[in-house]
Amino acid sequence: MESIDTLQSKIDLIDEEITKKNQDEFLTQRKAIDFRKEKWEDDMRAIEQEYRKRIESELTYIRPVIMQVLKQTDYTALKRVGEIINQAPQLKKYVWPTFEDLVADTQKGSDNYLTLWIALFVINDLESDPRDYIVLFNDFIKLCKSKKINSAPILQQLLPYASAVIKYGGHSVQSLMLSGIDQLSSVKKSKKA
Repeated sequence: MESIDTLQSKIDLIDEEITKKNQDEFLTQRKAIDFRKEKWEDDMRAIEQEYRKRIESELTYIRPVIMQVLKQTDYTALKRVGEIINQAPQLKKYVWPTFEDLVADTQKGSDNYLTLWIALFVINDLESDPRDYIVLFNDFIKLCKSKKINSAPILQQLLPYASAVIKYGGHSVQSLMLSGIDQLSSVKKSKKA
């Protein structure tokens, strides 16, 4: 059984490890990108993917620890877990499972990465750039619909912890989740008809 304090120390260690692990090389590669080049975004994505592969073992280790603490506390520790993750500048960016991670995990019959993704979305509360997170959530719902991933029960389970505070254009985390639940429910109904 993991505690919040144990999670804090593990996240601190992981953050320090991934900060050191190839960080200088990674930063050098990012600085070398020619932003005048037509497809500089592809270069940036390739560098990010390579870095993510290098720190995959750390991510594979810490994600289940985070999930264990969240499940142990029936998600009541979401805010505290969010504070701990947000104090880890490198980890907070990479701890979110990618869409490829989500698909692979659900194909194994697990919903851990799916739950973690939604929990991190709730924790983030549309901070920093709400528009990006709204687009990301809409892409998440599209992915769930296209891959037939039933995330509605998890969205429903974490809905009570979602903020109703409007952050951008009439949207809150809660309103986005309600919309997602509705969209995923209508897909189920149309398939039965």
